Amino acid sequence: MKKRWPRLVLSGLITALILFLFLRRTPLGELKKALAALPLAAILIYILFSLLGTLLRVWRYHLLLSRQLRLRDLFLITLVQNFAMDLLPARSAALVFYAYFTRERGVVLSESASSFVMAVFWDAVAVVLLLAPALIFVRSDQPLTSVYLGLLVILLISLIVVLFSHPLLRWLRRFAWFKRFGKLDAMTAAVEEYLARHVGGGERMLVLLISFLIKLAKYLSLFTLFVALVGHRATLPLFFLFSVGIAGAELSSYLPVQGLAGFGTWEAAFMLAARQLSIPVENPFLTALVMHLVTQLWEYGIGVAAFLFLSMRGKVEK
Repeated sequence: MKKRWPRLVLSGLITALILFLFLRRTPLGELKKALAALPLAAILIYILFSLLGTLLRVWRYHLLLSRQLRLRDLFLITLVQNFAMDLLPARSAALVFYAYFTRERGVVLSESASSFVMAVFWDAVAVVLLLAPALIFVRSDQPLTSVYLGLLVILLISLIVVLFSHPLLRWLRRFAWFKRFGKLDAMTAAVEEYLARHVGGGERMLVLLISFLIKLAKYLSLFTLFVALVGHRATLPLFFLFSVGIAGAELSSYLPVQGLAGFGTWEAAFMLAARQLSIPVENPFLTALVMHLVTQLWEYGIGVAAFLFLSMRGKVEK
């Protein structure tokens, strides 16, 4: 914790600075007005899509963990992981919580960590597949060559990890010099053993389909809030355009330092994407902030409740 507090302080300062600059141009009353004007029906539809996405994540982890955990336990663990996604950069907090609670229920660390990492890369493949047709509807005054190259690089790296990590690790462990590093060799052997159980083409296709549906549910949930806030009619071209913007905002979670719980940096990233892609929204930062507040209140509320339940039940079982 002592090593992390400087980063937490810096994250807090980044959030404070970005929100200060935003509030200088947009009165706080406009934020309150936008929140109050958000229809309850839109929030409920968002929650339904959010729960659907969580159930799909549970199904995917159930497969990636070889059905070792009860679905009820995995559902609670996934809720905790969901709210921890933006606590620290690169989803490290989500990995810590996920690994801890799965290990508490008998899953070895190599399997829990491997299943989490594989899920991240399957998500990346699914995002590219979702955004590829979306780019047909993108109209921008600036060339999108960098976007296409970025998607191609993400797809190639992700496919290498999900398809070839097992043979690559097996090849690496054949070298005598590698076996000199005892702990590293043992850890690599455990990961290789895990991957060997998940190389079936049928399972991979199913995991890819589930990952695609997870991303689709997430983007639809946010799109529901978006159209309710901006007052536009929900159309397929607008959904695809919005999805590209959200994907750009999600990249901010991989910054070395981001705002607390992603606040500030997520909104700034969406604003930049919205302007470059000409997404029809008058105040993209305000719209993103309202969406972020609603999503975080829901995910933190249900996630913290799941965390407390898992923690208390763990103490009782011990």
